[in-house]
Amino acid sequence: MDWLRGFIIGFMQNRRFSTERPALRSRNFKVVVAFDDNATSSPALKTCEYVIQQLGDEIEVRRKIVDFNQTSPQRRAAAARDAAKADMVIVATRENEELPTTMQEWMDEWATNRRADEGALVAILNPAPGPGATPRVRDQLANVARQAHMDFFSSEVSPV
Repeated sequence: MDWLRGFIIGFMQNRRFSTERPALRSRNFKVVVAFDDNATSSPALKTCEYVIQQLGDEIEVRRKIVDFNQTSPQRRAAAARDAAKADMVIVATRENEELPTTMQEWMDEWATNRRADEGALVAILNPAPGPGATPRVRDQLANVARQAHMDFFSSEVSPV
């Protein structure tokens, strides 16, 4: 996860977390973690824990978790509002032909409403099943990151 560590170090060096005029600076780091099944939840949560460790004790991390198997439309809407303000959104899913519809709608909602000028979208992808699969999920997520003016990182993990 050196790529993620590099982002976190760069983010911490950003003016937002500098020690100048500390009363005006935010010392919170907001993370939204979203996944669509049990196989993708573990890598997503481990990535979030890694981020928290890298940030250290001086930064308070506010974490929201969205399980698309169990989350109601109202909770997804609330999570979209949180993601629109988040410093980092971690999305874990399978590298299939397309994102699940509910996840794509959720991502479109928060990306369109995003007002933050910095942040990262981190994709944790389980490989596509079978040799004939045409993975497009990574491209979809990269497009969301561009739309939301976020850095994009992706990693492939083996299913649990």
